[in-house]
Amino acid sequence: MGQSYPMAIRVYKGESRILVIPMIRHVAGFSVEAYEFFCADENECNIGKIILNAVDYIKKSPLSSSTQKEREINAVWRKNSKYKSELSFWKNNHFAEAIINEDESYKILSKARSEKHKYSYHGTIKKIELPKNATSDEIGMAILDVLKASEEYYANYKAPKQIVSKEIELMDQTKLSIKVPSQSEWTDCGDSGSAEIYQCYRYITKNDAEVSTLSLGIAPELDCSLEEQCIRDAWTEMYESFEYFEIKNIDAGIFTLRAEAKNKEVHKVSYFMKMEDDLLLESSIEIFQPNRRKKLDEKLMKEFEDFSANCKFVQ
Repeated sequence: MGQSYPMAIRVYKGESRILVIPMIRHVAGFSVEAYEFFCADENECNIGKIILNAVDYIKKSPLSSSTQKEREINAVWRKNSKYKSELSFWKNNHFAEAIINEDESYKILSKARSEKHKYSYHGTIKKIELPKNATSDEIGMAILDVLKASEEYYANYKAPKQIVSKEIELMDQTKLSIKVPSQSEWTDCGDSGSAEIYQCYRYITKNDAEVSTLSLGIAPELDCSLEEQCIRDAWTEMYESFEYFEIKNIDAGIFTLRAEAKNKEVHKVSYFMKMEDDLLLESSIEIFQPNRRKKLDEKLMKEFEDFSANCKFVQ
């Protein structure tokens, strides 16, 4: 099986050039950069012809079988940017995309950089649709038009103020002030659609991998008991066996008990407070596959400690 519709071509403008990157299907089902083909062109008049050449290239391309490491080493931006990191490249290049539909019509649009996720884009700045028989000049003008709209958008752009803290209401109707995680990889998932969770954040990498969850909830699996054996039994049922397990009393803000467990699949730490005989408050973090992510595990644990220490009841 070869390439299929819709087809996509990424276009970046900045650093005195326009960079065109066709996207091709991978055997795993997602799309990847065609790093064997790209064009960094300073002559904006040629952009339409380059787009048509890129479309032809995609149609003739077999499915990619490149590895993640190969894609990182051969990333097009590395050879076509003065910046030494992908983050700097992302911040300093305007982005547009040409989508070729199944009827071979075109959707050309520029996108804004995401405020929540590094390396990602969210929201359309300007969109132009063209018919199947659009000429190279029409395609080129559309690309330049949406990129110009992006330049004008960012010329007057002011980043929204980040929320430093927020209040959540607990089951007993008391209110808790929490410190919002500052790293853009954390996604606010609200209560995740669960009555047992007050607030959940998920740590999502640029490759859309969920690495960690941080949450506040009532720990229903404990049935309001903070006995060591109860926690051990409940966590063993949830996560099977552990290489490490520890429970100790603490004095960390509003929390009085700390439980920690670890195996090759998950590193879990929870801080507990008994609010009433039939109501617990749990601040918890889970880091998945911690042995593969030792530095990240350490960093996220420090962030969790800071998050828990800043949980305060609102008078």
